[in-house]
Amino acid sequence: MEGVNITKQLGVGIIGAGIMGSSHAKACKAHPNLKVVGIADVLKERAEELAKKVGAKAYTDYKKMLKDEEIEIVFVTTPDHLHREPAIAAAEAEKHLWIEKPLATKIEDAKEMLRVLEKAQKKGLKITVQFGTRWHPFYEAARLVISKGYVGDPMNSAMTISDRIDVPMSMWGAPNKTWAKYSTVADFLTCYSVDLIRLLSGKEAKTVYARSASKVLKFTPDFYQAIVTFEDNFQAYFESSWILAKTNQY
Repeated sequence: MEGVNITKQLGVGIIGAGIMGSSHAKACKAHPNLKVVGIADVLKERAEELAKKVGAKAYTDYKKMLKDEEIEIVFVTTPDHLHREPAIAAAEAEKHLWIEKPLATKIEDAKEMLRVLEKAQKKGLKITVQFGTRWHPFYEAARLVISKGYVGDPMNSAMTISDRIDVPMSMWGAPNKTWAKYSTVADFLTCYSVDLIRLLSGKEAKTVYARSASKVLKFTPDFYQAIVTFEDNFQAYFESSWILAKTNQY
């Protein structure tokens, strides 16, 4: 990364020791240029368990972890609705940042985060929101083909990404405990579709018409359907649900 010294091991801090935090911590441990220095999670046992696996120090207060000067890069892997405070704190501590998608689940959170993150970027900090699909060879090839004009001028697109019902119902705990009630399938899945269309078309969204319903899950919308108008009157249809039946095929 430009502006980042990669001639030595870079210290990494992980905020959130759940599914994604554990995945990133293990990947960082396996990378020759990275060293996992700290793991922070509000659940002490979970922080300690992951820290032991990757040879790091465990914290229950991420602000204390951010004071460690050895940490240069911070991964924010908290639940969807809890990105704002740790991301802002890490940026203000002048750490490079990897933030799990979505950036935020509330527009006011996103605006405040952008204000701080853009200021940090001007200081040379590297900040990204995790949209791993951008780096998939297939999508990069599609972007190249479209950008070179080989398919003409795209007029519209449609994308559907859906998940099984056990994702909101049990992946993060029982229905009365899951943090899915503070997020939506639009935050969890549709954001991938929107980001990909922005990448492939090279255009930004201008207007949105969307509908949802909550007949099955009750505590969060079952699905979203949206028609989005991008620049140059490029139209896109997006659909996502997370109530598909769990089968033995998965």
